[in-house]
Amino acid sequence: YEDFINPDTDVKFHSWLRLRDYARSLQLKTPHAWLGLHDQGKLEGGSPRDPHEVYSKYWISWCDFLAVQRHQAFFLAKEFARELDLKDKEEWTSYC
Repeated sequence: YEDFINPDTDVKFHSWLRLRDYARSLQLKTPHAWLGLHDQGKLEGGSPRDPHEVYSKYWISWCDFLAVQRHQAFFLAKEFARELDLKDKEEWTSYC
């Protein structure tokens, strides 16, 4: 409602907050889980595959987006990398 009555309201920011709240409600632990749900068409309509690109102005990190504690970040990154099933450093570099 506020988006329509206040011309100074950043509508994209409010869209970002709604998307982040939605992502957090899914209780996902890795970016790979988000990507997988997107690719399977299981996310709400309009949910971008790459929210860090669409909302780069507001993006902090995947840990922030999914509400994962920062101390878990190393273990999540390790799990994410393993889920990619890459064979060597060259494949990792190509992926990144």
